Amino acid sequence: MLDALEKYAPDKLTGIDLGDIEWYHRLRNQLYHQGNGLTVERTKVEIYAQLANTLFENLFGVKLVQKISDSTELFGEFMTAWRDLEMALNEAFPGLETRRPVSIMDLVRNLSGSGILSKQELKDLEELRHVRNAMAHARPSPIRLTADVILRVQEYVQRIKKHTGK
Repeated sequence: MLDALEKYAPDKLTGIDLGDIEWYHRLRNQLYHQGNGLTVERTKVEIYAQLANTLFENLFGVKLVQKISDSTELFGEFMTAWRDLEMALNEAFPGLETRRPVSIMDLVRNLSGSGILSKQELKDLEELRHVRNAMAHARPSPIRLTADVILRVQEYVQRIKKHTGK
């Protein structure tokens, strides 16, 4: 199913890393088939649900669930902001989305190379990408997810949109 999405609807995968979905699905399979009664940690289930919610919204234009839990509300806001960042980057470089997979950081580096982002901002976005990956896999992050972190991502979205005029 993921291969079909990647082939036929790559524009619907903005903000979604198919590797994240595969990781959670593999975790589920391991526990189901070899778990001996073990279960997945609640945080992992909530994060997987948030990823599914984002994918559903991308595919059908509506959220499947408005709020999954209080503990994942910030994560959901962060993932929405990150999806918006990816959309803004894809709009800044039209045509690249048809040559998927294009690394978000490659797009960011293009902006940095053209003088739109400074080297420090490139470093900041790389750090935010690490936060995103750590959060998506329910791993500890060097940065605690706060409203300020989400605001940083949203500010980059606005800057990129302003630059592209979209």
